[in-house]
Amino acid sequence: MALTTEAAEDISIEELNAQIETLKKRLDAYESKQTSKQKGILELKTAQTVLTIGGRIDLYSNYSWPEATYSAKSIPLESSGENGQLNMSAKYSRFWIKTRTPSIYGPIRTLIESDFNGVPGTETNTNSYGLRLRHAYIQVGNWGVGQTNSAFNAQATLDVLLIAINDTLVRQPLIRYKIYEDRSYTYDISFEQPETTLLDPDANIITPKDDVLPDVIVRLAYHSDWGKLGFSFMGRYIVQDQAQLSNGTALELLEVLAS
Repeated sequence: MALTTEAAEDISIEELNAQIETLKKRLDAYESKQTSKQKGILELKTAQTVLTIGGRIDLYSNYSWPEATYSAKSIPLESSGENGQLNMSAKYSRFWIKTRTPSIYGPIRTLIESDFNGVPGTETNTNSYGLRLRHAYIQVGNWGVGQTNSAFNAQATLDVLLIAINDTLVRQPLIRYKIYEDRSYTYDISFEQPETTLLDPDANIITPKDDVLPDVIVRLAYHSDWGKLGFSFMGRYIVQDQAQLSNGTALELLEVLAS
């Protein structure tokens, strides 16, 4: 009876291993099928690493009256723009390379992404735009290092976003650690590149002393079937040395920063 039981257990283990291998193959086939459905993406696989090369060609055109802009700080408050302005550009076209490799520390994922929204050329002849770095990032398990979306953003993710979303946009060098709790709660702790600009009482831009400590970002998020709820907090050390402020003005500046 003991031999029969041990033999049955051995057979069960072998069957279980076979089922696991079958599920792995089905999962790989499903991921490959899903990726192949996305236009503009080429995926190459080795025994361990999946290399994905993709991009998009993006041509946008808009006609505004008076002349307007997508930048909130540049919206004309008076009738100062040209009376009618046609804009066309392909500078938002993108190119990216991603990899995914399993390891004993968790999946190792990398992303390098660029677009052409850098230094603009002239519209007279070439309509050229400079190549610009968007993401250069590596993620090992819960750790992430490089340049990507700030943890302050609602979409603090390594994945390439193929469509526009309504979100705050901060993209900068960082070191981030993400904690998962039952997949319903996530916690992000991130040390990020600091850069401060202030306004004096005359609305002049002040660039304070060089930042000496990184920003500390903490983000809490709850994920549910109805959506996602998140809270972000930022701590920054600021030293102001570019203007002579009276005590009253300094107090007003501190009140603005506190708000």
